[in-house]
Amino acid sequence: MNLDENLIEEVRNYQLICDISHRDYKSFRKKDIAWKEISAHTRLSESECRKRWKSLRDLYKRFGVAQKTNSTAQHFASLAAKISKAGLPPNVVREIKARVLAFVLWLNE
Repeated sequence: MNLDENLIEEVRNYQLICDISHRDYKSFRKKDIAWKEISAHTRLSESECRKRWKSLRDLYKRFGVAQKTNSTAQHFASLAAKISKAGLPPNVVREIKARVLAFVLWLNE
C-alpha cells in the first residue's frame, strides 16, 4: 500500500475529520488527537499528514467529483479522461490517477 492509500485508510478510522455530521466534527481538540494518532500510524509528521490529506481532498474536488456514483469504474473512467486531457507529464498523470482512484474507492465503500 502506498503512502496516500495508507493515509486514506487511517483517516477512514477517524470519521470526525471529514464527516460533517459527526458529533465531534467541530472539536479541534479531538481532531488534534486524531491527527496525532494518524501521524503515529503513518510515521509522517502531523503537519505532513494534514497537508497530504488536504492535497488529496482538494485534488478530488478539483476534478469535478461532487458526489458518489453507483459505478465506481465508470466514474473513475470519466475522471481519468479529464486528467489525461489536462496536458500534464505522464508521470504526474499516473500519480494523480492513482490518488484519485484510491480516494474514489474509499468514498464508495
